[in-house]
Amino acid sequence: MSHHMLDYYKILGIPQAADYSIVKAAYKKLALKYHPDRNPGNKAAEEFFKVINEAHQLLSKPEKKSQYDLLLQYYYQQYQQKEPAQKEYYKHAANKSNYRSVYDRYGKTSWRNIPNYKTAPTYRVDRNYFKIQFVTLASVTFIAFFIIGISKYNQHLKDVEATELKKKNEKVLSDAKSLYNKGQYRLALTTIENLIHQNPIEPQFYREKESMVASLTALTTQLYRKAEYSTAIRNLEVLRDYQSPMRLATWKMIADCNLQLKEYGKAIHALEYILIRDKSNIDLVVKVGDIYFDNLQKSEKALEYYTRAKYLFKEFQSASYGEAFELIMPAEKTPEIYYELFMKRAEANKALGDYEEAVTDYNWAIFLRPERSEAYLLRGDCRIRQGNNGKACRDWARASELGNADAHIRRNKSCL
Repeated sequence: MSHHMLDYYKILGIPQAADYSIVKAAYKKLALKYHPDRNPGNKAAEEFFKVINEAHQLLSKPEKKSQYDLLLQYYYQQYQQKEPAQKEYYKHAANKSNYRSVYDRYGKTSWRNIPNYKTAPTYRVDRNYFKIQFVTLASVTFIAFFIIGISKYNQHLKDVEATELKKKNEKVLSDAKSLYNKGQYRLALTTIENLIHQNPIEPQFYREKESMVASLTALTTQLYRKAEYSTAIRNLEVLRDYQSPMRLATWKMIADCNLQLKEYGKAIHALEYILIRDKSNIDLVVKVGDIYFDNLQKSEKALEYYTRAKYLFKEFQSASYGEAFELIMPAEKTPEIYYELFMKRAEANKALGDYEEAVTDYNWAIFLRPERSEAYLLRGDCRIRQGNNGKACRDWARASELGNADAHIRRNKSCL
């Protein structure tokens, strides 16, 4: 094939039967890799970037693609016709080294038959000679000017097309900004995303999207702090779709806004996303359990999360103090969340009728905060239900000593 003919299919790495979607995907991949912004100072990358642009512009237009395919087929046919002759020539040239002498190569020649150079015919430089030279030069010049003219015309069409596309994109970008200023944030960001999809190597549109997302995040944070939860949650739902990667702070605002608006299922959904990234956050685990228990009255689901938090508590303490952490840990210095966890887990077990497990949870709560009366009072209630009146009375007596009036009433009624 002529070295002047570029095979754009091989350059893009696609088959000749590829449709526009395959051409476009291959172009995007190479354009991102060889874009001058990513290869500063690399002339080779810049030149190759121009070639893949030419390939995309030609192969993306059906009419030009058809013409190019015919021309490419013609060149390949010419190449295939020349290839056997070239192979025979190189084969003959390679075998010449095996000949032993001049006679072996050419055979014996009668030197008497060689024409005398003095009597050999001469080439005449006459009017016809100059005519042929002139016609040849004129033809070459005409063809050269024709090719240059076609090239400049094509470049002009490309420049016009690029200018029109730039004006169109600027108009769309202006419309997107106008939509954003009117508070139509989702439509504005969708418009920008479409621009990015159509122009994947244009950094301006990426910057505009990031600017809009950052501005909307700041505005929504202000609304959240002012307790304007209904407005904030509408903006947060837009950010959920366009903020990439999604911030934990955004998920937390979504969870809290939905909780304030009593959308408990949506609140749990947001908290679950946070827990995927922060699996050891015991506060969040307990919070999800509280929503199931206090707001949705689903004791079984609540117990799942409280039990998960209980295991996290034991893991933390074992990592700090060893397997026998109960014997050496400073219970009075543990975070309040641990005491609340065991009190809530006990309530969930009581709601499900598992009083034995509830007593175990109250034991932990008393271990962590022995000076508080509530755990003694409630443990006594569980023991009454288990039929263990003696231990129940002792729990109520201890709660009464700590100043719990309800425990005093229960003790007087059932124990004295």
